[in-house]
Amino acid sequence: MNTFTYSEPLTGTAQNQGRFRPRRMLAALDAAAAGTALLAAVMGLSLRGVTDPAAQLSHMTTLGLTYVTLALLLFHNGQYSVGRRLSRLDDTLILLRSLALAYLVIEGASFATKGFFTGFTGHSRLIVFGDLLLALILMGAARWALRAYQVRLYVSGASLSRVIMAGSGRAAADFARFLERRPWLGVRCAGGLSVAGEGGRAPAARAVPWSRSSGTWPKLVLSWRPTVRAR
Repeated sequence: MNTFTYSEPLTGTAQNQGRFRPRRMLAALDAAAAGTALLAAVMGLSLRGVTDPAAQLSHMTTLGLTYVTLALLLFHNGQYSVGRRLSRLDDTLILLRSLALAYLVIEGASFATKGFFTGFTGHSRLIVFGDLLLALILMGAARWALRAYQVRLYVSGASLSRVIMAGSGRAAADFARFLERRPWLGVRCAGGLSVAGEGGRAPAARAVPWSRSSGTWPKLVLSWRPTVRAR
């Protein structure tokens, strides 16, 4: 039994909600989190009594470049790819690893350039690490919240991926029921095709058309795509 993901639903509701897909929203929320963290750093410097312009510039440059580098690493790791699902564990680990790498790279560059040519390299650990921790908490919270939003979209029938199964029998039936009972996975079985000589039964899943013809896959896709909708 093989599965082939071929499309996402093109219903009006799905199209409208697709504009607010979690991955698209994640980039904006990460930018807001970085901006909030930078504002917190400004307040922290003021509360700590750091008034030297060189020290302030060195701190803010280091943190600002760290967040820019973090954004590039997250983009490289597919964090803002629309077709990629959100995962609480995987995305949090990627965020943590990327933030640590970004900080190490920028801190090394700061040391090599003497505070980015400001002459100040004695950064306050409390301010720097406190600011990075704040950014980590905000960005992590955004991922957990968007994961919950993504699950709600899937359960409501929006932004789904639909699959066609090649093959019938018990394995196909179990797979179809598995998908039907777990709407939060965001995958629906659109239909299936019996393989010649199998003699198996079509999966007993709700609203799943099953064909025993030898038609080509493109024909099946065209015939099933507008009629199969998850509600």
